[in-house]
Amino acid sequence: MLEGREISILNNHELERTLRLDSEFYSKENLELDKKLKTLNANKLTDYTVISDGNHMSISDYFTEKGIPYYRGGDIYNTFIEQSTNPLYIPRSVFGMKTMERSHLKKGDILMSIVGAIIGNLSLVSTDNDATCSCKLAIIRPNNTFSSEYILSFLKSKMGQSQIQRFRRGSGQTGFILEDFDQLMIPIFSKQFQLKIKSLFERSILYRSKSKIMYSDIQKLLLENLKLNDWLPNKNQVNVKSLSESFLSSGRIDSEYYQVKYDELERIIKKLPYEKLDELCLLINHGMQPPYVENGEMRVFSQKWIKDKEIDYGFIEDENEPRTSMEFANANPDYVCRNHDIVHYSVGANIGFCHTYLSDIPMMPGSFITLIRADESKVNPIYLGVVLNSIVGRLQSEKRKSGTAQPYIYPKDLKEFLIPILPSSVQESIAGKIQESFNLKKESKRLLEVAKEAVEIAIRDNEEEALKYINEIKKG
Repeated sequence: MLEGREISILNNHELERTLRLDSEFYSKENLELDKKLKTLNANKLTDYTVISDGNHMSISDYFTEKGIPYYRGGDIYNTFIEQSTNPLYIPRSVFGMKTMERSHLKKGDILMSIVGAIIGNLSLVSTDNDATCSCKLAIIRPNNTFSSEYILSFLKSKMGQSQIQRFRRGSGQTGFILEDFDQLMIPIFSKQFQLKIKSLFERSILYRSKSKIMYSDIQKLLLENLKLNDWLPNKNQVNVKSLSESFLSSGRIDSEYYQVKYDELERIIKKLPYEKLDELCLLINHGMQPPYVENGEMRVFSQKWIKDKEIDYGFIEDENEPRTSMEFANANPDYVCRNHDIVHYSVGANIGFCHTYLSDIPMMPGSFITLIRADESKVNPIYLGVVLNSIVGRLQSEKRKSGTAQPYIYPKDLKEFLIPILPSSVQESIAGKIQESFNLKKESKRLLEVAKEAVEIAIRDNEEEALKYINEIKKG
């Protein structure tokens, strides 16, 4: 009797899992998706993977500034999880706890956001570095049948995303439960095709690595020319100044402003040809805070896209990022950021992060960003962006910032920055290398799009057409 009851309960559980009352689940598009999956002889994703989620243990008390990366849903915005710029960290002692072992990540794992506003973002673990994640991420670990790169590309494809969104549950706080992964179907393509997809990922990683090395070389080249390659900022925070040398000349009463390292840096810069930033620019001002407009035509640029060593151009293609109207942009043309303008992170924890914008797609920066437009007859704008993001600019941002809990820097203070003017040939060399580094990152990203598009073609047409597309891309 009990055995029959257990079977009945199991059947009811299966019924609850599969019975959906929302009309969208049975939409024409989803029914056509089912038919297409059958024609492709697709099998359950769970037949070829082991799927779990991350850590469920309360861990907030253990977070540290450095240590083992602890990834969350908000970190899944790049194809490779290691590119996440703001992960939390835990000590190795916590990482090594028995309860944490289930969430230890391995090279080749695929992470998917399964809780929150955005379901279905995906990243690949591309290194053997120790790392872990929260329970808001699913860990998809392939067996030897499919390559991780192929599975990731498929799940990012239209067919993969359509299935993920179809089985998403909830309205306000949406989620994708682990038990529903066995309803995701994946088509089987040849090992040859999978290897082609894998090779695109490997080339992408190589180009990204070359770009990082090149950026490091650029910083060395700059510092060598500025005679700063061996200079270390003085850590002595005591500096004796007369009243005329301090408050009467600067108006600042905070002792941090007068640290020895700032004086030393200024002395080094003044041994070279230099100008104040204001004398080199046509515009230095905060952006005009744009009103957010649904389906607006102009992209809005947020501080979060200004990273330590680069701009993350992902906002350009992210449909979830805010936009504003062309009407607002046309009414404020000076504050529309274009190629070769410079964006400076001017309010918050990462004050001083600064880069030259290298995209041809115009955007409207928010009010917490200072927009700097160089006079190109006086200075190379890419070179200027590199200087402002180097120790030269970072220390001057640190010196001139105001506030404590929420540090900020005014445009009037930025205008006072001392900018060393190296020979035009050196400026052009640095600018050329930055552009080359940018192009390598762009190509790295493009190869990942090629991989996804190849999977789309294999699904829509056939594998032969997809292989032809990849080979034509390589020739190009």
